[in-house]
Amino acid sequence: MSYVATDVLIMGCGDIGERVGVLERSEGRHVTGLVRSEISVGRLFAAGIQPITADLDVPAALNNLPVKGAVVYYFVPPPGKGAVEPRMEAFINVLNPSNFPKRVVYISTTGVYGDCAGEWVTEDRPPHPRADRAKRRLAAENTLRHWSEKNRVPIVILRVSGIYARGLLPEKVIRLFPQEIVD
Repeated sequence: MSYVATDVLIMGCGDIGERVGVLERSEGRHVTGLVRSEISVGRLFAAGIQPITADLDVPAALNNLPVKGAVVYYFVPPPGKGAVEPRMEAFINVLNPSNFPKRVVYISTTGVYGDCAGEWVTEDRPPHPRADRAKRRLAAENTLRHWSEKNRVPIVILRVSGIYARGLLPEKVIRLFPQEIVD
């Protein structure tokens, strides 16, 4: 299948991706979002985002993605098991010089730093993931970083703490300790 060119492609366009897509649209950009389910297709249409359905666990489904010249936000969560991140591998394997994106923004996790025992953490701290999911996120970062260095396509890796969809943020816990969180 062939897709219409886009300014922004959001891989894994769930709640956070939809929010980013709406912001990008407000800047006048054409936004496409990749999702797996028909329910999500309807949600994206309602938000003014062009949907594409594909399953990143089926690499052939990624052929002809509208990545050329686009800013790609990669918000796809890693699979539930394993030491590598095959979804990121499948994504970069469909990229070639004729369709390189303008930039790739990857949402990772602060979990790649491991248990820091409450210490302040900066980006200079070396990763030391302990949880398998964090290990998969770091594997995806490394795969993307290697691809970027080889192909000279800019990337941004955002290590976010507490990636929660709308309605899933543990607000009750945050309200119990407001001063500790601010300090």
